[in-house]
Amino acid sequence: MTDTAYASRVAVMYGAVFLLYGLHAPYLGVFLEARGLTPSEIGVIVAVPLFIRLIATPLAGHLADRSDNHARLAVALGAIGACAAAGLLLAEGRIAIGIGVAVMLASLQTVLPLVDVIAMRGVRRFAMDYGRVRLWGSLTFIVATFAGGAVIERLGGSAVGTLFFAAALGMTIAALALPQSSGSGGGGQPSAPSAGQIWAGARDLMRDRTLVLFLLGASLVQASHAVYYTFSAAHWVRGGLSGDFVSLLWAIGVVAEIVLFRYSGPVIARVGAAGLLLLGAAGGVLRWAVTAADPAWGVLIWVQPLHALTFGATHLAAIHFIAYRVPDANAGLAQALFATLSTGVVMGLAMLAAGQLYDAFAAGAYFAMAMFAAAGGLCGWMARAQARVART
Repeated sequence: MTDTAYASRVAVMYGAVFLLYGLHAPYLGVFLEARGLTPSEIGVIVAVPLFIRLIATPLAGHLADRSDNHARLAVALGAIGACAAAGLLLAEGRIAIGIGVAVMLASLQTVLPLVDVIAMRGVRRFAMDYGRVRLWGSLTFIVATFAGGAVIERLGGSAVGTLFFAAALGMTIAALALPQSSGSGGGGQPSAPSAGQIWAGARDLMRDRTLVLFLLGASLVQASHAVYYTFSAAHWVRGGLSGDFVSLLWAIGVVAEIVLFRYSGPVIARVGAAGLLLLGAAGGVLRWAVTAADPAWGVLIWVQPLHALTFGATHLAAIHFIAYRVPDANAGLAQALFATLSTGVVMGLAMLAAGQLYDAFAAGAYFAMAMFAAAGGLCGWMARAQARVART
């Protein structure tokens, strides 16, 4: 396979994955609110799939490493997510809705680390520019955000569930075209790893204290988005903004992220992974402190570009740090562990807290998110200092 074909297939898959992300990230809370759930219940339902990933994502990553076929597992997970999204359209009651959301999100969030491994193999094999491939996901995120906002504006929050299903089905189809691995694995049918094997691989990775500290810092900064992801759209609509304008606010942030991804190669070369993480943390402290004041739309427009730092820079930092510090044989497990930590354990705890904090303080809950970002920056600074000591 040529480098262009490889990059194109990965770019299409990122586009498909983030089409679904661009729907559920801003509008899942709106969808659940329209189905009659309270903010506290929404916080719990959104957090549950993140804790499911404590088992599902490391299992998937280790299984994919052993079979040396991350693409095949991505197809299976996409199909599971599409079936769950279809079931969500028919679900009645809090428990049934919660189960549908949990399976849909757990499968979606487990696919992404597998795609990241395939992408980083392209970086090593073809010198592929990861940021330029990944930005296609951000572009489709914007498309999905506007589509979801338009549907909500015209048909109500419940109608966005149909878009969840269509996007999950598209993700499954895109996974069928992903590049098959030509790495060192067996390439045969995947055999189920034991819990002991997964733990042994994870334990080997966790012996690298600098790696653990760095990924914890990135996880804390990513988790600082909990209130934003779950309640921002519903809060702004309730405050008088239209669904279309909420879509614009989200899109502004993602456009800034795309610009960073487009020029990520020179940025990484200049500041390094640690520098990107520190920039992401600083951006988070500023962004959430301003948002906590519940400012007017004119201020929000100027704050949203900080998403390029809070999400974009933090994501790039973690992906590149793993790619160049962890051997390829453990790449899937390492990406899975980061995903489990960032959008699993830490984000799950942040989501649970977000529901309670938003119930009590509304926009004031963002102050707690600023503290998450600050803690992530501290971990990143400690990891960079530790890495420098190790080299001397």
